[in-house]
Amino acid sequence: MWSAYDKVLEQLLTSYKQVKIGDPLEKGTLLGPLHTPESRNNFEKGIEGGKVLTGGKAIEGEGNFVEPTKLEISSDAAVVKEELFAPVLYICSKSFEEVVVINNSVPQGLSSSIFTPTGGGREAGSNTCKHTTTINYGNKLPLAQGINFG
Repeated sequence: MWSAYDKVLEQLLTSYKQVKIGDPLEKGTLLGPLHTPESRNNFEKGIEGGKVLTGGKAIEGEGNFVEPTKLEISSDAAVVKEELFAPVLYICSKSFEEVVVINNSVPQGLSSSIFTPTGGGREAGSNTCKHTTTINYGNKLPLAQGINFG
């Protein structure tokens, strides 16, 4: 039997594969290029030392395009407490309590969300911890731009 962690992880992997990468002016594109070649290099450095679950590559060609990436990494990794400004989701723990501690231990205002199948709420709603940890009790994500999370 799968744990809730395994179910969420599988749904996230599926949703990341749906992200259309390309010209942000084209309809349906969800992920455009990073701002600079340095940002692309920071992306590559930012995923070192972790286990890539999906994505993890810079896309060859014109522009600073990278794949949306999910990465299992130690909560002690310095990059977990920094802003990468790239489409990377770090998975550091299977424990909600530890995630809240990690999120609240950084000096800047990070944002994180948890979604469950019952109740009401939305991204960046009123159910927040110190640095905008949101618990969404609904079954819809109105800001998801067409990505299917279910």
